[in-house]
Parts: sequence; structure tokens; C-alpha cells
Amino acid sequence: MFGERGAVERWYLSTVHRAENTDDVSKIKTILSSYEKLDAPVILPAHPRTRRMIQQVNDELQLKNTICVEPIGYLEMLYFTKNAVKVVTDSGGLQKEAYILDTPCVTLREQTEWVETLNGNHNILAHINEADILDKILNTRVSEQKENYYGNGDAAEKLCSIIFSEGNHE
Repeated sequence: MFGERGAVERWYLSTVHRAENTDDVSKIKTILSSYEKLDAPVILPAHPRTRRMIQQVNDELQLKNTICVEPIGYLEMLYFTKNAVKVVTDSGGLQKEAYILDTPCVTLREQTEWVETLNGNHNILAHINEADILDKILNTRVSEQKENYYGNGDAAEKLCSIIFSEGNHE
């Protein structure tokens, strides 16, 4: 839709859907204006409400670095998250997925449900002003050390093992 280009090898992934960011034209304009100054394109899967707000400000901003696309499926989202330079979002779920996938995250909110992801700057909160958004995206360094808060990804195997071993006792 906006900023359309051919193949992209480096990108930021963004989702912006919370009313606190999308119901205020000045906030969405600030966020998108920041994206236009980044060193790689921003892929922005947008819900219809967000898309309408983006269309309102596009005439003024002439977005070139922001690639606004239709919402994408879960597996595609995992791919774009895992391979992004950084994730920039106001989504609670995407913050956690970025953490699990070792992708640094900038959260466009004053707080997060996932406070543990803030340790080591794996996730960092940004105020909705251009200077802070750009500073957090471009200058935040993530610690090499990372805690494993969410397990090893083997929960299904453990559950199957428990279920099948209990079934053998009858």
C-alpha cells in the first residue's frame, strides 16, 4: 500500500493497534514520521482501524519507508518477527513473542504486562514522541545475557509423556 518496494533483506516489524495510539491522529503521525527516518523499511501489518488512520496522514507524510500491508497469519508473523532488526509494537503478545524469538523489541506504551522482558533491554518502553522512539529503536543495546522466563519449548513433549505414562498404569 505505502512504501511499496521489491525484496527487502532487512526490516523492522511493527504493529500499532491500541486505541491510545490509533485514535489520536497526532500520535499515529508521530509514530509513522519516526519510521520514515529509520535505516531499514518498516513492515506494518495493519488492522482496518489503523489502516484508516494511516491513510488520513499519508497525504501529509508521503510514507516511503513504511510498508503497510494487510494483517498476516501467525506463522508468517513469527517469520517476520524472528528475522526483523527489531520489533516496534504496542501489542502485549508480540512483545513476548519477540523476547522468545530473541528479537529486540521497542514497546510504544508507558507500561507493559511483561515487565520481565525489560531486563537487559530485550524490550524497552518508548514515549510517543519522535526523538524517544528513534533513540530507543536506533540506540538501545540489548544485553547478551537473557533469562529463560517462559520455558524451553518442550511443554508439549512433557505433557504427552505424562499422559501416556499415566495411561500405562491401568
